[in-house]
Amino acid sequence: MSKSRQHEFSQALYDIIYHALIRQGMTSHQALTVAEESTDTVLDEFGGENLYIPKNISGKAARRNRQIYDEFTGDNHEVLAKKYGVTLQRIYAIIKEQRQFEFNTRQFSLWDD
Repeated sequence: MSKSRQHEFSQALYDIIYHALIRQGMTSHQALTVAEESTDTVLDEFGGENLYIPKNISGKAARRNRQIYDEFTGDNHEVLAKKYGVTLQRIYAIIKEQRQFEFNTRQFSLWDD
């Protein structure tokens, strides 16, 4: 990575953290301090390494699927398909997957410690 790309990455990381903290209601001074600390920590931890940073496709899909499930009323499959730009079959699959996930997370196991 060239020096200019390194600086671009550092600045973008700082800006992302800073603005996220401001949106969460932190004061400008507090956000600046935390953003600087966080950026320095990431750069100290990973500086000099050759990293691949994956796109956040699976994270976005998981959040979208959870949103679909939360908005599901039992009879609005078509509305959700249009709203989220997916097929009707995909809506049915998402609802089924999310239901199973809910069931699995709430299911009591006799073998859990």
